[in-house]
This record gives sequence, structure tokens and C-alpha cells, in this order.
Amino acid sequence: MSKTMPSIILTIALLIGLFSGTEYAIAAHAVTGQYPLRYESNGGAGTMDPIEVSIGDTFVFPECEFEAPANKTFLKWQMTGVDGIHYPGDTIAIASNCVYGGAITVTAYWTNAPAAGVTTRPEEKQLTYSGSAQELITSGSTSEGTLQYAITDTNTAPTYDKFSAEIPKRTEVGVYYVWYRVRGDATHSNSNPVSIKTEITKKSIAGATVTLSAATTEYTGSDQSVKVEKVMLGDTVLPENCYDITGDLTAKEPGTYKVTVTGKGNYKDSATAEWIIKKSSEEKTPDAKSRFLSSVKVKQKKGKLIVSWSKGTASKFDVYAAYCGTDFSQRNMKTTGRTTATFKKLNGKPINFKKSFKIYVVGYDSNGQKLGRTITAHVSGKDNKEFANVKSIHLSKKSVSVEVGKTTKVKASVKLDDNSKKMKEHAPMFRYKSSDENVAAVDENGNITGVGAGTCDIYYYAVNGISKTLKVTVQ
Repeated sequence: MSKTMPSIILTIALLIGLFSGTEYAIAAHAVTGQYPLRYESNGGAGTMDPIEVSIGDTFVFPECEFEAPANKTFLKWQMTGVDGIHYPGDTIAIASNCVYGGAITVTAYWTNAPAAGVTTRPEEKQLTYSGSAQELITSGSTSEGTLQYAITDTNTAPTYDKFSAEIPKRTEVGVYYVWYRVRGDATHSNSNPVSIKTEITKKSIAGATVTLSAATTEYTGSDQSVKVEKVMLGDTVLPENCYDITGDLTAKEPGTYKVTVTGKGNYKDSATAEWIIKKSSEEKTPDAKSRFLSSVKVKQKKGKLIVSWSKGTASKFDVYAAYCGTDFSQRNMKTTGRTTATFKKLNGKPINFKKSFKIYVVGYDSNGQKLGRTITAHVSGKDNKEFANVKSIHLSKKSVSVEVGKTTKVKASVKLDDNSKKMKEHAPMFRYKSSDENVAAVDENGNITGVGAGTCDIYYYAVNGISKTLKVTVQ
């Protein structure tokens, strides 16, 4: 062979490829021995993956995966170069006559068919947020194919490839559109999709249990705060991002306060919890064993607190003063044999008359034995813009008689030194003490009970320490 022969052969091959593309393609594939086999939808929708086959291979016609055209159903496959129709599962030996244009094509053929129907229609479910995924509709049934479902956020039908046999689920609160259709069997075409509007509604927390960091605290005179430790809805602890907190998280004065949690996101409605600032335990009732029954009177002038009391049988006195909300200390204590004491400073500094004070007196006999202590008087500073002091006490009766074992009560009221302000509630409106509990006893609510024949006095103490006496005769 001459040196020019290979180039001549190449030139002939190129000319063949130029003027006869089909033969050139076949020749090229003949080199590899494989051909692409493609599927043609013939008006249907979707795709089926191509494969590679060789001459002599046995080919099995597959199930049709194309979406049928409207009102039609799959009938058969037709392969290029092969006469006759073929159904899924049929086999054929790949031959050279199957190849056209360098490939083998298998085409879907369709036939007219009635639309498939449903036996039981799917229905909307009434759903409330649960924290878990929930099926949005009931399952339907059909005898004419396979029910399929899809979901959208708007009332726009999804494409056929979004449908599946699984009923859609969702967790979050919201409105959803669930679609169903029947993918027809061999004698039915696919039905048109139908939508069902469904909703997962917010869950109410109205019955939730709100736990606070403290249910009860004792008055200190300073701001006190609580926080929400947890919100229980049934057996579930709600995450903090599921609710907002409002209400009385901080308070100062004795009283009952409310905290509210309001659901948000997947939750709605509100739940509440209360907490209490109690009056100091020392303020509820005077010392039952105390033989020192004096009232406490406090004047405020020229930057001084002037405290006075009645002597009784005591010879010496310790007088304690402090700002409300702070502890009593020896630093703010004065000892005297008189029935007055003057404070120019508290805690080593000039007195702040915008604040409130608490004061009590301890009495001792001539031998230094403690007789008892007065009640703790709570006094509003003269420059306090919110609270006033009690000016006087009024009793509905000056005296009462009661039988042994019987109980009575006398109505008491107070007059403030400034009616434009309110009375401080660091202690009960009245505290009570009997001068002789062998004759009559009195409880923290002012109920007087006859104990033994005789007479005694019942002391009514106002918040700021002044008092009024009621004569009691027990028969």
C-alpha cells in the first residue's frame, strides 16, 4: 500500500459522513457496539431515562412512566424498525434494523379512555397544632387506578410530577391546599386534580400552668421581681419563643400581682399566674407576751425624727429606726430613760424624708429585764408624694360587753393627714393587743373573745403606730 492510501481512505470516510450522515453514525456506533435507546412520549408529559443497548441484547419493554395526555391512557410501545405493538413486559432481541439515525426509539401510544373516578372522596380534617406532623386530609379510595396527592400554599394546581401516593403532612400552623387525583389504570385516563383547603389552627394555652420563680415573698421596702420559670401545657413544657410575658414582674408594696403569658406563633390565648408580697411577719400581730403596750408617735421637723411613747412600768428604753426595706441595726439604735428619742441621721447620713421609716421601742424594768416591745410603726416621710400617715383612729364603740366563750367585733376606721394620698400597706390597717388575755383575747382580724370574767383594754394600733383603746367587760 502506498503512503497516500490512508489519507484517501480517510477522505472517503469524511465524504460519506458529509453526504450520508445516517450511515456515518451507524459506522461510528459499530465501532463501540452500543446504541442509545430513547423513549418518546408522543404527546405525553415527563421523561424516561435513555439506556445503552447492543445488537443481540434482549430488551424488556418497561412500564410507561410518562404522564398520559388528557382523556387518554397508555396503550402500547412501538420500536423503530419493528412491526407490531408491544406491552410492558414483552421482550425483543435488538437487531440492526431497530437502529435509525444512530439510535433506537421506543414510542408510547395512547388510546381514548374515560377519566378515573373515586369511590371515597378525601375530606378536610379539623386540625390544631400539636408539635408533630399531621396528615391534612382523610384518605380516599378508588377502584379505577391509584389515588395520588400533592400540596401547595396557594390554590394553584401543581404539576403532575408533584403527586405521590402519600397523604401530605404538615406541622406548622397555616392554611394549605391539598390536591388529589386518580392516576388511571389500563382502562381509565388520569382524573383532573381537585383541591381541598385545610388549616392547622393555633393551640390554646388558656389552660396552661405558669410557674413563677416565687409564689410568695415578704415585704422588704424595695422592688422585688419574679420571672416565668416554665409554662406547662398538659405534659409539655412550652419553649420560651412560644409566648410573650406581660404583667407585674416587678413590685414593691404588699399585695397580689398577676403575670400573663400570651401565646404566639403556633399558640393563642393567655394563661396567668399570681404572686404575693406579704406584709412582714413581724407586723401581723404584736408580741403576745409583751407587757409594753405603748403606742409609737413620730414627728418630722427640721431634718429630725422625734419619736415618743408612753412610759408604762418601764424604766429604760431602746429605740430602733431604719428605712423601710432595710434591716434594723445597732448603728441606728438609741438608749434612753426618757420617753422620747431624736434621730438626726440614719446610716450615718442626713435623713431622706422622701422615704418611709420603721420604728419600734423596747422597754426594760428597773432591773434591766425586758418587758416587751411596741409594734413596729411604719411612717411615711413628710416629703413622700404618694403616701400619707394616719392622723387618728375612730372606733364605733368606746366599750363592749361579751360573755365568756363568745366573740364580738368593733368597727374601726382611720383618718389620714392628707386625703389626697394613700395609706402605706407595709402592715395591716390595724394590729391588736389585749391588756389581759386572761379576760379577753383578740386575733389578727380584730375578733374579741371572752376568756374570763373581768375588764381589760383592747389596743387598736394603726400602721404608723398610733393607737386607740376599747374597754371590754367579760361577764
